[in-house]
Amino acid sequence: MNKTIATLPLLALLAACGGSNRPEVAAISALPLEDINALATSLTADYGDAFENGDYNGAGDLPTEGSADYAGVIGLGGTGLVTGDSDPITVGQLSVAVDFATNDIAGTASDFYDTEDETQNGGEMDLDAEIDRTTGEFSGTLVGAFVDLNGELPDVPVDVDITGGFAGNGAEAIIGSGTGTITFEDDRGTLGVGVVFGAEQ
Repeated sequence: MNKTIATLPLLALLAACGGSNRPEVAAISALPLEDINALATSLTADYGDAFENGDYNGAGDLPTEGSADYAGVIGLGGTGLVTGDSDPITVGQLSVAVDFATNDIAGTASDFYDTEDETQNGGEMDLDAEIDRTTGEFSGTLVGAFVDLNGELPDVPVDVDITGGFAGNGAEAIIGSGTGTITFEDDRGTLGVGVVFGAEQ
């Protein structure tokens, strides 16, 4: 299976940036699952090759001033998701803000759906990362939790280290992936989790 950004048929903490420099992230306008999947399919068509091959914009291709907002999708599943060996179990929306002058990246992932039964999952995750100006790529974290919308089950924390880069003309897209842990309070305990994401201006 080829790696894709996050979709049903095809187949994201402030540690990196510091709170005072965190760009302001645009609010997410919730979409139904079919629209999230359509967006994922479009992003995969436009940037899937760059994602699969790590063919990101070089440092010299990135803006050195100004900022940009990105909207897109995120998929979470087993660690095999990152290598294209498994599909996402959950997909959601992603909003990212990049300050090219300070190299800070901030984002929010929310409005998750289970890809099997198509039910909505609660919760929110913060993406924080920093651009490495020697490579043009970024690294950081995705930290948050899934929340039971009925308030009956305990939160399920997620903690992922992410890497990625920019693609397209003028860094028109941001794409990346990562692996980490998801922790359940039942007998499943702590498991590995994989994340893939993509968003465009």
